[in-house]
Amino acid sequence: MAGAALERLAARARAASAGEAAVLWNGDAVLAARLGFDGAHWPEALIPPAPEPAAARLAWGTAAAHSHAAVGVGALRGAVERSPLPVYAPGGVTPERVRACLDAGAAGVAVVSGVLSAPSRGTAIDAYLAALAGVAA
Repeated sequence: MAGAALERLAARARAASAGEAAVLWNGDAVLAARLGFDGAHWPEALIPPAPEPAAARLAWGTAAAHSHAAVGVGALRGAVERSPLPVYAPGGVTPERVRACLDAGAAGVAVVSGVLSAPSRGTAIDAYLAALAGVAA
């Protein structure tokens, strides 16, 4: 699917989730902003060679983004300071690291392997929820 058809589908998806939760577009940040998404996430293959205006990745550069190297809370803080959009901690976030990410200014954390690779997904989700509740308290 490409072009106008993709944009119509994306706009419908965004409208369907309005007000329910922050919704990120998996791709181009300019398109995300035009369609009213709350932010963008670039798949590795789509990371632009030069930062787009809404690019949070400019805090740590292409080399770290492509190598999957951990860049730490300092880089996250830099991304938050430079981005006009909310920044979510993008990976490698354990329940023990949630507070540091949010203290650095992240709007939230993105978790995939921390849940999907856990021996018990329910227990892992509970650990993340407890960490978030601890920050909110």
